[in-house]
Amino acid sequence: MNICDCINSLKSNLKLTDFKNEVVNSEKRVDIENSLSFFLLDYVGGFVDEAPFDKKFDIHTKFLKVQLTNVNTSLQFDQIELYSNKENITEAGKVTHSSKYSKFKQRKNKTETNGNITGDIGFHTEMEDSPWWQIEFEKKTKVNRIRLFNRQDWWWARLRRFEVLVSNDGAKWNTIYQNSHLEQAFTKLEFILDKLNTINKFIADKSKSAEKYYYSSNNINFLTIDFLDYFQYLISNKLYEKKQLSLLKDKYNALLNVLKDELANYLPDTIEIGGKLNGKPLTVHHKEKARYIRLQLGEKGILSFDKIEVFNLNNELISKGKKINYSTINKNVIAEPQNVLDSSPTGMPQFLSQLEESPFLLIDLGEIKEIGKIVVYNRCDSQAWKLNALSIFAGTRQNNLTKIHANNEDLIFIKDTYNFLFPYFIKDVSFLADMALAKVRLRKNLKQAWRLLALGIRIDKAKAIEIFEKIDLATKFDEFSPKLFASNHGISQKISDDRIAVIVSSMKEIINFFKNEFDIEVCLAYGTLLGATRDKKIIPHDDDIDLVYVSKQSTKNKVFEERNEIIKKLIDNGFKVRKSSGNFHVRKGKGFIIDLFPSWVSDNNWFVYPFVKGEIPFNQISPNTELEFEGHLFPVPKNYKKVLEVIYGSTWHISDPLFRHNWDKHGSFFKFLSTYEKFIG
Repeated sequence: MNICDCINSLKSNLKLTDFKNEVVNSEKRVDIENSLSFFLLDYVGGFVDEAPFDKKFDIHTKFLKVQLTNVNTSLQFDQIELYSNKENITEAGKVTHSSKYSKFKQRKNKTETNGNITGDIGFHTEMEDSPWWQIEFEKKTKVNRIRLFNRQDWWWARLRRFEVLVSNDGAKWNTIYQNSHLEQAFTKLEFILDKLNTINKFIADKSKSAEKYYYSSNNINFLTIDFLDYFQYLISNKLYEKKQLSLLKDKYNALLNVLKDELANYLPDTIEIGGKLNGKPLTVHHKEKARYIRLQLGEKGILSFDKIEVFNLNNELISKGKKINYSTINKNVIAEPQNVLDSSPTGMPQFLSQLEESPFLLIDLGEIKEIGKIVVYNRCDSQAWKLNALSIFAGTRQNNLTKIHANNEDLIFIKDTYNFLFPYFIKDVSFLADMALAKVRLRKNLKQAWRLLALGIRIDKAKAIEIFEKIDLATKFDEFSPKLFASNHGISQKISDDRIAVIVSSMKEIINFFKNEFDIEVCLAYGTLLGATRDKKIIPHDDDIDLVYVSKQSTKNKVFEERNEIIKKLIDNGFKVRKSSGNFHVRKGKGFIIDLFPSWVSDNNWFVYPFVKGEIPFNQISPNTELEFEGHLFPVPKNYKKVLEVIYGSTWHISDPLFRHNWDKHGSFFKFLSTYEKFIG
C-alpha cells in the first residue's frame, strides 16, 4: 500500500460525516487531539517559517475577537492583519484586550497591528481563563481574510487552542474558526504525510540512492499504516495501548531526524551564476526542439546579465542576430539590448530590466530548431546575485513554454522544508544554523535568518556560534556578490577595502570638526576601540564605527543642552543626523555613518552613555594616546584597556561575536538623554 492509498483509506475510515454528526463523542475527540499532539497539528507559525495562520472568510462584522479556550493561560502573538478585499484595515479599528501583563515591556514602534512583523510579540495578557484580543470597527465592515503571525520561540504553543469569533453588538458572538477542531487537524495530518513523501522523493533524486529511497519510503508507508491502524482503533472504540502510541511517536521523530540530516547534505555552496571573468557561465543542456527561449526571474527584481548563447546539437551558435523581446528595459544601460545575442561577453551588464514582478527576455530563433545547450554569462560585479532567481523556459510555441532550468529551485525547496520542520526542531541549534544558512544563501529572508540567530543565543549562547558561522559561510563561495555576515544588529554586507577608505576619511572629518568647531576631544569607543586594540582594524563581525566625545559640561541638563547644540551645528554644516536613544548617528554626503556617544566628567569620574557610570577616574582617560586603526593613527583613552574591561568585562580581549551588552545596567541613569522633558519635570 503506497502513501496515497493509505491516506485515502484513512479518510474513508475516519468517516468525517460521523464526526460532524457527533457520532464520535467529545471525550473521544479530546483523546484523538491529545494523543496526536506530537504531530503539532495545531501549530501556528509566522515570520520565521513563513507559515502564519492565513484564512479567507466571507463575513461582515463590527466586532472580531481572537480568544483562547484554555484556562489559566495568557494570549500573545506577533501581528494580526484583517483585510477588506485587498486593503489591510486592522489599524482602522479600536483594539482592546482582556487584560495587560504588567511586566510586559512593549518595544518601541511595536504593536500587534502596525505591520512590524518580527517573530516577537506585540502584546501580552495576564494569566487568566479564556484571554482575548478584540477589534471594534465604527460600523459593520467586510472582512474576507485574516492573517495572524504567532510568536516564534518555544512559547508558540500558547496559541494552539484559539478561536475566532464575530459579533455585531459585542454581546452575542458567533464562532467562525476553531484551531483545535478535529477536521482541521485531519487536514493538517494529510498535508504532513504528503509533505514527508515529497521531501523523501527530493532526497532520493539528489542522492540517486535506491537504498536510501527504499528505507525512507518504507518508513513513511509503514508510518502511515500505523496512523490508519491507530484511527481504526479509535473509531471502533478499542483501546490503543500507550506503548503502541509511544512507538508511533518515536517512529515519526526518527523519520523527521533522518530527513533533516539528509537535507543538510544538499545545500549548495553557492547559487551565483558566473561569467567572463571567472569562466563559469551557466550551461543548460536541453537537446529538444524549440523556437523560443525565455529568461525570467521567478520573483520581483531586476533581470540583469551579460550575454546568452544558444547552440544546436552540433555545437553551432544559432542565436546571433535573432530577434529579442523583453518586459521592460532600464535606460541606465548604455549597451543596446541586442548585444546580449550579438556581442562578445564583457563581464558587465548588457541587458538590464526595470525593477518589476518577474521581468523577462524572450529570444525568437525564427523557426523550430534542435537545441543542444544554452549558455548564460552573468555580469561579474557586486550585482551578480540579481540573477540568482533565474529560470529558463523553452518551447515551440511562445505561449506554451516549458521550464528547463530554475537556478534557485533546489535551495527554495530546502528552505521551505526547513520552514516545515522548524516547530519540531525549534530548540536544535544545529538545525537553526542550517535553516539560517539556506535563507542567507538565497540573499533574501535576511531578517528571518537573523531572528534564528537571536533565538539560538537564547537557547544556548555557546552553541549559537554555529549559526553565526553558518551565516558567515553562506556567501563565502560567491565570487562577485558582496559577502554577508551577522552581527548583533542584523545581517550586513562585509566592508570592502574601498569602503574602509571612506570610513577612515569620515572618522577624521568628524574628529577634526569637533576640534575646530567646539574644541572638544573625540576618540575611538566601544567596538571600534576593541578592534583597534586587538587587531588594529575593524572587527570582522562589526558593522558600525563608534566614537565618543568628552563634553565640556558636568551636569545632566547642561550635557543634554550641549548635545543638542552640537547636533544643530552638524546639521547646519551639511551633516545628516539621526538621533537614537542617547547617542546619535552622523553622516555627510556619501561618507560612512558614524555613531557618536556623549560622555562627561563629574567629580573627576568619567561617565559615558550608556555603559560607564563613573567607574573610571578621568585622569585615566586624559590625555589621549593613539592607536593604529586601519593603517592610520587615531586618538584613544589613555588607559584604553581599563575602559574595555569596564564595558566588556575581564574577557574583553577574547573575540565574542555574540556578545550583548546589559542595556538595563545603567538604563535609568542615562534615560535623560532621550527623555529630557521628563528629566527636567
